[in-house]
Amino acid sequence: MDVSRLTEDLRSLEPMQEKVVRLHYGLGCERAHAPTEIARAMAVTPRAIREVLQGAQQRLGERGWGPEALRAAARLSAEQALEWNRHQRAEARPCRGRSL
Repeated sequence: MDVSRLTEDLRSLEPMQEKVVRLHYGLGCERAHAPTEIARAMAVTPRAIREVLQGAQQRLGERGWGPEALRAAARLSAEQALEWNRHQRAEARPCRGRSL
């Protein structure tokens, strides 16, 4: 999966479309968000969010990013974030062995 291509394709969307797609699929977020949650946060109707999402999905679909590919990308980014956090915590631990 080419994450840099996905990032480029997301940036080609209108700013609101990009934000809604990222929130809906959980790309760069801790979790995926429902259209009603996104609507509440953006002070618009859930219908407006669904329409924005539909337009964005159509444009991304033309570039090969269907809903399943977007979900897979979100899982991959979440796994990478967890691995990075594990690595950071491991580096931050003080050494408890013999001194060198």
